[in-house]
Amino acid sequence: MIERCKPDRAYGRLGITVCDRWRKFDNFLSDMGERPAGHEIDRENSLGHYAPHNCSWAQMRDNRQRRRSTKMTPAIRDAVAALRERGASYGAIARTFGLSKSAVGDFIRGGTWRPHITPIPLPPSIMVA
Repeated sequence: MIERCKPDRAYGRLGITVCDRWRKFDNFLSDMGERPAGHEIDRENSLGHYAPHNCSWAQMRDNRQRRRSTKMTPAIRDAVAALRERGASYGAIARTFGLSKSAVGDFIRGGTWRPHITPIPLPPSIMVA
């Protein structure tokens, strides 16, 4: 957390800092508690600072879905599932939404976002007209 907020690192260049209180680990531990297994620190406001009012422990999967760089949104998720259900290939879906084929595949197989619609497994070569 402190390392990624240094001025020459990505968060530091965005002006994101660690509050003075958390620069002493005992204070951080007192405010946040031990990290639960499978969790990582999450900032409620992704452009906000690392501070008690802006941070909590989040499951890694949930935290990764909220990254600024994540292209898969709930609306796209539903559209991807619907297109796949209608027979669109991973490649066609990926091109439609600017995603990678592996991201589409991970989603369809339930490895990332959980689809609301249960996709019907069809050969990837089938395209939607």
